[in-house]
Amino acid sequence: MFNHILFLLLNFGILAPLVFSFVVWKMTSPDQARRKAVLVLSLSFLSLLCNSFTVANASEGRLAESFDQWFLVDSLNAIPLSLFAALCLGITLLAPKHKLTPQWLAGIMWLSAATCATYAANNLVIFVLGWAGSLAPFWIRRTFALPDPHANAVIGGNAGDASRDKTIPGFSKVVLALSLVSLCIGVVLLIFSAPEASWRQALGLTLARTGDSTLLFAAFAFLMGAVILRKGLFPAHSWVVTAFERGPLLPLTLLVNGHLGAFLVARVVLPLLPDEAHAAWPVFSTLSLLTAVYVALVGLVERKPRRLFALVAISQSAFLLAGLESFNPIGVAGALVLWQVVAVSTTMLASVYAGLEARLGAALEKDGYLGLAVGAPRLAVFFAVGGLALVGLPLTLG
Repeated sequence: MFNHILFLLLNFGILAPLVFSFVVWKMTSPDQARRKAVLVLSLSFLSLLCNSFTVANASEGRLAESFDQWFLVDSLNAIPLSLFAALCLGITLLAPKHKLTPQWLAGIMWLSAATCATYAANNLVIFVLGWAGSLAPFWIRRTFALPDPHANAVIGGNAGDASRDKTIPGFSKVVLALSLVSLCIGVVLLIFSAPEASWRQALGLTLARTGDSTLLFAAFAFLMGAVILRKGLFPAHSWVVTAFERGPLLPLTLLVNGHLGAFLVARVVLPLLPDEAHAAWPVFSTLSLLTAVYVALVGLVERKPRRLFALVAISQSAFLLAGLESFNPIGVAGALVLWQVVAVSTTMLASVYAGLEARLGAALEKDGYLGLAVGAPRLAVFFAVGGLALVGLPLTLG
């Protein structure tokens, strides 16, 4: 009975933001829409947190029932589930008022539901649907559009800054679409690699894959292609930089901090294709490290804050992926901890920058020191805490 209640809470935590996103979308008042979104996301977070605590205390480290073939909670996804729900709630609370529309808030709720559904997916179809759903708000231009074409033209800013926060550029959309196509092809090849299994078993995330080595390697190649494109590893890193420069900063921060590319490696690639992953890990781990070093060097000469923030996010994500590909218990554990650090720290940094951008607009891109800490000391403190945690200051999780 207790497990039944937990799974009802799990389904509520994932599906409630999805259902109520349609309600919020139709609302006309941004203030009422924010209150509704905060309420639903708070309940979603608490529901998922209950499951996370239960899994942490469970001897088997896993919660699954035969009646529920959609979702499961285990030691891998328990923390990311509640953490991402908390990040979406925090973004909804902290987003500058002038950026808010009911559609913007509905997009955040949809992103929360889709990402959490991917984390909790108990079969490959739900995983693919969640991956696609997390991209959907960025393909609809109206979702993250500003309420006023001159909303960003505030003191120190200009009307040109209003071109941001509408949608991501077409190039970035194409790359994300290709990541979805690559994932779908990889999943189809995986399903066909288990011809002796029933359809339910073939869709599962626990079935050992054996059979044609060529087919399995092709599945591995397409799945890792989806990882490279989604996470922005070199040479696909430019879509992240372009999207952050011209698109909606806070929603993009959530998209990147979902780390679904890394989760694809941990949930699907390593358990289902261990031989292929072990054979190819030097290539992909080297690519991850090279990406981290390259974008860090590029960041040294970057002067535009949004582009610099994108480079930091790519570098940290690449390190995370390198840890997962290490096939070392310490490396994998470190990558999972870094996942939490990067998600919280970069979201904090993005929230601070969004607050400053709402006040100053394009003036933030001026050369030299602007003395912003004097006028916004609280934002300065949170920015310092987030940055220091990201670089591993002692006594922080980093």
